[in-house]
Amino acid sequence: MDDIAIISSSPLIDFIYSTDIIDVSNPIEPRWIAQLDFMNQNARPQGIATYENHVFVAERTTGLHDFDLSDPENPVLNAIYNTAADPKDSPRARDLKIRNNTAYVVDNANGLLIYQIQNDATLVPIGNLPIDDSCQHITLLDNLAFVCSSSNAYLIQIDDPANPQLLSVIEGIANTTPRMTTAHRDGDLLYTADYEAGYRIFDISDPTDPIELAHFDADVTTPQGDFLAYAFDILVEENILYLTMSSGGFAIYDNTNPFDPTLITHIPAAVPQGGNNTRYRQFVKRGNQIYIAAGAAGLRILSLDGCAGPCPADLNNDTVLNFFDVSAFIVAFTNEEP
Repeated sequence: MDDIAIISSSPLIDFIYSTDIIDVSNPIEPRWIAQLDFMNQNARPQGIATYENHVFVAERTTGLHDFDLSDPENPVLNAIYNTAADPKDSPRARDLKIRNNTAYVVDNANGLLIYQIQNDATLVPIGNLPIDDSCQHITLLDNLAFVCSSSNAYLIQIDDPANPQLLSVIEGIANTTPRMTTAHRDGDLLYTADYEAGYRIFDISDPTDPIELAHFDADVTTPQGDFLAYAFDILVEENILYLTMSSGGFAIYDNTNPFDPTLITHIPAAVPQGGNNTRYRQFVKRGNQIYIAAGAAGLRILSLDGCAGPCPADLNNDTVLNFFDVSAFIVAFTNEEP
């Protein structure tokens, strides 16, 4: 799977969602090879995770799909798992992560579901933590799971996958759209992406009692103008903080002092030809390349090599995706908000 990229994209035209497989063995000439068939023309694929030669996709209305990619040009749908609490109900799968042979899935109405992956890649349910909230995203943070809803975030202990334990709840910020999308853990510090409210830092040395230490609106002012931060994804690595800001673009900070970050560079959200619906959402960093899901603008690739700041690697609108031989699993969300 090293030479395969899988992208689940939100609609670019006529509200059509898709999950596409791209051969990136030759990074100069990536080649589209297949599209996953969800047996439903109204499918809305969201979260993606891979396990060996399988890809699992959370689809909003039919559940968790398992595709065999042993032959990437001919993906085979192996199974569909209903993530609803009652098998008679419709599933509302939203996101998933896989670690070792364990899959962690969030369902909009059923909270956190945990599955053990068998040798043949079938899933066996082993744990469930119902959450009375509209769960949307999950991030794995060492021995914790960070599950976000539309208004709160839940820190869940997953040392024993068969018995997940809710440790604490982090509330959204008052007087804002209370939305957290993801988080990053750096030692005992937890960074939360709080959308229009920027990002926050918490002390989670005691995860049952997270303590807010700082809050940054993350808005950026440069000679190019003022850019509002709709913080969507965040990463801290080697004292550098990376932040996608939706329509506000992408920012990189010197985070040597987490409580006094210094802006290194800012990349405005590039506007595609014929439109302005660019939203820098989830991103993946692989080596010195950064891959950003940009909504209707597709994929943006930034290079950290040889520049004072990131260099856009391929910002034209020719629909060519240059992955530079890296498998990136990105979900692009294009909603009507900034």
